Amino acid sequence: MAFMARQSPSHLTTAHGAGSQSGAQHPSCQQAALCMLCDLVEHGGPAAAPFAPLLKTTVTEYLAAADAAVRQACVYLLGQLSEHGGEALGAIARQLLPRLVAVITGTMPAWVAG
Repeated sequence: MAFMARQSPSHLTTAHGAGSQSGAQHPSCQQAALCMLCDLVEHGGPAAAPFAPLLKTTVTEYLAAADAAVRQACVYLLGQLSEHGGEALGAIARQLLPRLVAVITGTMPAWVAG
């Protein structure tokens, strides 16, 4: 787990299937990785706090993803942070709430959603 904590969201990507571009990001792989992070928080609770930098960066990056399933998984992760993450991870959810509202209302600046 210590290795995972040092990784950035770009490690949630992979080349997918034969004939795909090398290093291409595939939404189903991103969604699966986000679901694993959801499980980490749901079942680890406050003990998942060492993963806070990874979780915050991941939610920040994928909350405005083009793929709806990736956004849904990211929003679910945000809920898990709030419900199960204790004070440290709950603080991340509170910090990212304005970004979620901006995504929902379509008011996120283009340079942020980019």
